[in-house]
Formats: sequence, C-alpha cells, structure tokens
Amino acid sequence: MDYISPVEVSDVCRHMSLKGGDMGTGWKMWGSWVMVWMIIGLAWCLEADATEYYVDQQSLGGACADTHPGTMDQPWQTIGKANATLQAGDTVYIREGVYHEQINPAQSGLAGNYITYGAFPGETARLTGNAVGIRIASGRDYVCIQGITIDEGNQEASTVAYFVSSQGNDGIIQDCTFRYLKTTGWAGIIVYGDRNQILHNEIRYVGSQAEYTGAGIVLAGNCHLVKGNDVDYCGSELVNIRGRFNVLTESVLRNQWGRCVRPLSVTDATDAHTLIQNNVIYGAQGGYTYGGEIIQMPHAGLY
Repeated sequence: MDYISPVEVSDVCRHMSLKGGDMGTGWKMWGSWVMVWMIIGLAWCLEADATEYYVDQQSLGGACADTHPGTMDQPWQTIGKANATLQAGDTVYIREGVYHEQINPAQSGLAGNYITYGAFPGETARLTGNAVGIRIASGRDYVCIQGITIDEGNQEASTVAYFVSSQGNDGIIQDCTFRYLKTTGWAGIIVYGDRNQILHNEIRYVGSQAEYTGAGIVLAGNCHLVKGNDVDYCGSELVNIRGRFNVLTESVLRNQWGRCVRPLSVTDATDAHTLIQNNVIYGAQGGYTYGGEIIQMPHAGLY
C-alpha cells in the first residue's frame, strides 16, 4: 500500500505557504494528506513489530515485581520500570489500578516502530499524584499513548498542572480520559513538537473559570492533527493554536467556562494557516476568538 510518511507530511507543511496560490485548493490537498497521515500513523502505533510488556501493580495476572521479565504472568510492578526499559517498537499494557507515577519514556521510538503505552483492554489504568501526568521530553519522538486515564476527582484535591506535556515529534495521544487539572494549571495537553496527533480524547475541568486561566489543548508546534476530541470546562479556551498548519476537526467543543478556540501564531499572526472544520460547538462564551489568519470550513453544528 502506498503511504505518506511523517517526513513527507513535513515537506507538505514546508511548501504550503500558499502565497499567491489557490487557498481553497491548497487546503483541500493539505486536509487529504493529513487524513492519510493519521491512518498510517495509527497503523504504525498499533501494528509495530514489538515486544509486549505488562505493568500490573495489583498482580491480576501474576505476582508483580520489577525484577520480572514483564510478561502477562510475570508482570512489572511500576510504570517507572517500563519508562526505563521500552525501546522503539515496544508496547506496554498497564493493567487496572491507580498508579502514583508518571509516563516518561527514556528512549525514542522510530518511524514504523512507536513506543506505545496502553491501558489493558477493558481495564482502567489511572495516573495520579504528579504535576505532569505524561511527559514526553525533547528527542522522544514516535511515542503513542492510548486509553490512559488521569482523573483527580476534583480540582481542589488535584496536584496535576498538565495532563500531557510533550516536546516530541510524530506522537499520538488517543482514546484517553483527562479530568480535573488543578485550578492553577495552564494546559491540559500541550505539544511543543511537530506532527503530533491528538485523537478521540475526553478533556474536562482545566484551570479556573474565576481566574480565566487554563486551555484544554495547546498546539505550540506545527502540523498537528486534533480530531474527534470532546472538550469542556476550560477556564481560558478549549483549544489554543499557536503554531502553523494545524488542523482541528470533528470534535465536540463546549465550554461552559470560557472561549472555544483561540488561533494565534507566535511567529507570524498573519500566516498561521489554521484549518478548522466539521466541529460541533456548544455555548462557548464568544465562540471563536481569532488571533491571526485562519481558514474556517463549515461546522457540523453551532449552538
């Protein structure tokens, strides 16, 4: 099957300045490239030729210990062991439990060989107790996070300032549940790298309505795809777009506390090339707030 690699997507971004060109045609091409890229990225994330490991602090499949090989019946006890061990192509399944730990891989994945952290199918793997629940450092590219829960129960008790802070490139965050960032928290998910995908996550209760702080998703880099997310209760805005060539699509955006989307390029506010299309918008205060050039396509609904 022919496919488009993240490197080729980067080439599209670089050549999509669209100066003097047909903006509509250009964005149709870009949208098509992004969707193909998303499909291929997910295939890489889920089908890599990988070693599978298990973290099981409750010993559901067998007695756990970090000295074990990390198999289903001899699982590791801690996510920290997984962080230190996983190499490109490896997958760790985190079994049911509340983990007072942080996902923070020590190595980088590779194109076609993601490092993947996933909740064990049918179980809830919940992280708690860290200022940053999931940290992807610079140079840690091709990391996939799937089905993880960070839910502090309420904002007053929360110690989480960021659900996800990523400086990596070509990562995937999908099917996760993130609730109750502390009131002084600045962003639910913030991505500084390029070509990351934020897909089908639930994000709730970020920052403070009274202080007008906290964004659900912050895109600080370029060429990100944000698709199919459900975002609500964010003190500042649901999505803050600061980079270029970013796409926000097919999401449910309802903010009972603040704004909906704030597109703003930190490099050149007149050249952001932000694509927003096919989202359902509920009752956000002020709807869209524009901070630069934006290409806005029809919405599935605006209420």
